[in-house]
Amino acid sequence: MTTNRDLCHLNFLATADAKGNRYVRGYKNVWVPGKDGKRGGSRMSQQVYVGALQANGHVPLSEKFLEKFPQFAGTDWYYEKNTLYSADEFEKMHPEAVSVATSAEVQETEDAPSFKHFGATYGLRMMAHDSEMLESMEAACDKKTSEVIFGQALYNILGRGSASSFKDWAQDHYLHADACVSDQRVSEAFSRISSETLDTFFQERYERSLKTSGGQLRYCALDSTSISVTSGSVDHAEYGYAKQDKDLKQINLVAVMDQMTGELIYATEYNGSINDISSFTYICKKMKRLGMDLSQIVFVADRGYCSNFNQDYLLHNGASFVMGRKIDSRSSLYKLLTAKKPPSSKDLHSTVTIRPEIRMHAFTTIEKFRIDNQTVDVYTHLYRDPIRAVAENMNRRECVYNMVQRANNCTDDSFKKHPDWREAGAYMRRLEVKTNGEHQRGEMQWFPDNGKLLEAERAATCFAISSNVQSDPIKALQTYRARNTIEVGFRIFKQDVDERFHTSGCGYYGKLWCYLVAWSLLLMIRTNALNISAADDLPVRLPHNSVPELLSHLETIHISRRRAKDLWLVDKLTKQQRLYFTELLKVKTPPQKL
Repeated sequence: MTTNRDLCHLNFLATADAKGNRYVRGYKNVWVPGKDGKRGGSRMSQQVYVGALQANGHVPLSEKFLEKFPQFAGTDWYYEKNTLYSADEFEKMHPEAVSVATSAEVQETEDAPSFKHFGATYGLRMMAHDSEMLESMEAACDKKTSEVIFGQALYNILGRGSASSFKDWAQDHYLHADACVSDQRVSEAFSRISSETLDTFFQERYERSLKTSGGQLRYCALDSTSISVTSGSVDHAEYGYAKQDKDLKQINLVAVMDQMTGELIYATEYNGSINDISSFTYICKKMKRLGMDLSQIVFVADRGYCSNFNQDYLLHNGASFVMGRKIDSRSSLYKLLTAKKPPSSKDLHSTVTIRPEIRMHAFTTIEKFRIDNQTVDVYTHLYRDPIRAVAENMNRRECVYNMVQRANNCTDDSFKKHPDWREAGAYMRRLEVKTNGEHQRGEMQWFPDNGKLLEAERAATCFAISSNVQSDPIKALQTYRARNTIEVGFRIFKQDVDERFHTSGCGYYGKLWCYLVAWSLLLMIRTNALNISAADDLPVRLPHNSVPELLSHLETIHISRRRAKDLWLVDKLTKQQRLYFTELLKVKTPPQKL
C-alpha cells in the first residue's frame, strides 16, 4: 500500500481556516528532554504546507512541497485519517468514490450536469471490482485501455446506442474518467486488443476464480452460438449452418460458465463452418494451454457436444462431464427404449421407474471403461416425461390422421407440399386395397403405419444424460438443467449484438471482449437471482424475471450536487433497492456521499 509513510517521515493533519476552507499540512515532532526540573515533551520541529483538501479527499500538492519532497510527484494523492494515499490505493479503498470524483475533475465546466444516473453503473462496477474482474482486465492490457473497454461494456448493457453517441450518454452517468473518450479513441482502444489479450484475461479470471472453488470440482456449463459477421476482413468468418442471415458469413463463439457464480471463466471464437462436436477437443486443448486444470472441471454440455471420441478424450485427461446424449434409431439406447417387453426396472412406461421428485420416469445404466489401468464407471441416465408424452403422441396421431385423409383425397402428389408432410410422412404407408375381387388389381391407399407410431410413442420425450461423476439421475438432471442460464445468456448476447457483429477486422477482438465482459456481468446477476429463488425467506426477486428490468430500476437512483466543489449526494434508497444491491448484485449499498 503506497502511502506517505513509504516516502517520508512526516505526519499529516487536516486543518480549517475561519472561512471553512480545509488544508493539509505536514509536520514532524521531536522529543525535547526535560531541563531545570521541567518535564520533557514532544515539540514540532518541522512544518510544511501540503495543499488544499478538496471535498472528494483529493489534495493537489503545492509547488513548495514538491520542491522539498519530489518523490511525491507523478501521481495524485488523497487524504484520509491523517494519511496520504496514492490514487491507486485510494481507489482500492473506495472504488465507488474515485470514479465519479476523477470524472468530475476532467469534465468540470460551467454547464456540467448537476445530477447523474448512478445506481446501475455503480452496481455493475462494484461487481467487477469485488470479483477482481477489473484487475484481470488491467493485467491483460494497460489501465486506461481496460477502463475504455469496461465503459463500453456498461454502455452496451445500459445505453445500446451507436459509438458516436457514447460521450453524450457518459456525461449523464457515473463512469470512470478514463472511460469517457471519443468514438475515435474507442476504436483505437479496440484495435489494441488481440486474441492473446483475451487469453490473458481469461487465464487471470480462471486463476482468481480458484479462490471461490477451494480446489473442489467445478461444474461449468459449456455452449456455443453462431454470430453473423458483416465485415469481410475477419479471416475466420465462414459460411456455416446459420438459422438466419444465411447469405452472411459467421463465426462461432463458445463460452464456459461457472455454474456456481455465473461468471465466464473462458470464451473463445473459431471458424464458422466447424460444428460443435468437432470443436470440443480444440476448446479443451486451448484451456489446457492456458494452465486450466481440466481434472478440476465438470463440463456440463448439451448433446451437440457428446460423442464417444469426446467422452474418451475427457476420461483420458481426468476431466468429468455431465452431457446430454444423442438417441438415434440405430443406437442401443433406442432399442432399449422401444423394446416391447423390457425389464420393469428399465421400462420408462412402468410405475417402477417413476420418480415423484422430478415427476418423470428414470433409470440408469452403467458402462465400464478401462483408463490407465483403472476402471471408470460412466452412468447413462434415461428419462421420460409422461405428461408431455401424452400430448406429443396425441398431436402426432392427429397430424398423421389428417395427412392420410388429405393424401387419399388427392389424385396426385400435391399433398406432399403441405408443411405437415415432413412430420407425418415417416409414419404413413401406402397399401393396396382389394375392391373388385381377389384377383383384380386393387386401389392404392394411404394408411397410418401403426408399427412406427407405436415405436415413436415409446420413445416420445425420452432423453439421456451421461456422466462419470453423477450416479444419481435426479442430481444429474438438476445439474444439466442449471446450464439453461448460459442458453438464456446467449439470447441476451445476441440481442446486444443485434444478431450481427458490426465491426471491422482491426476492432474485432476489442469489441468481442467488450461484449464478453458485459455478458459475464449479466450472467452473474441471473445466477444470483436463481440462488435466491430457492430461499423463500428473502423478500427479493428479479423484477419480471428480467435482468434489464432490474437495471432499469437501478437507473432511477441518481447522485446530485449544487456546486462543482460539493460532494455528490446519493438518493435515499428504499428497502427493495438495498436488497437489489446486496442480494442480486452481491455488492455493498452505496454510501450517502461521494
